[in-house]
Amino acid sequence: TRERELAKYHSAYQEEGYGMSDGRRDALEEILKEIEGTSFLDVSTGRGELMEHARKLGFEIVAGTETVDDLIGEDKNVGYGVLPNLSIPDKYYDVVSLIEVIEHLVPEDVEPSLHELTRLAKKTILISAATQEHWMGGVNLHPSARPEQDWDALFHKVWGDKVKPTRYLGFSPCWRVDL
Repeated sequence: TRERELAKYHSAYQEEGYGMSDGRRDALEEILKEIEGTSFLDVSTGRGELMEHARKLGFEIVAGTETVDDLIGEDKNVGYGVLPNLSIPDKYYDVVSLIEVIEHLVPEDVEPSLHELTRLAKKTILISAATQEHWMGGVNLHPSARPEQDWDALFHKVWGDKVKPTRYLGFSPCWRVDL
């Protein structure tokens, strides 16, 4: 269930090393440099590493959503939110990112979450997806992981020719959607 999946991350974020790797951060910084906009939303931001980089790159309005209570409040611009239904107005942010999150969702929330990203973004969506399971403490943290070509097919089903692969974030592929 969605509730069981959400509970996994309260435990995962107790691990100090659970979060964005340096390689992923560096690749995302390069991708963000190529995107125009003044407002940025990082959905399921974790510890907010990508929000920090968006600010450094000149995004004026930077916000995030998160499901782990312990991670909300560290940054006043992070609010509680669970995909596929975020309480944010339509087309509110120029750029919306979902980095290393889609594979964590229960399968029935995957496609509705892609439509939710479309609802939120004015210009650009960045999305990356894990292509294999990730086990931590005997628990699979990636219940919706699938091969890269399956992700690509799903993203093309939802966004058509607006979606293009960008680069890898470590082992995970990343796509850019220009709306």
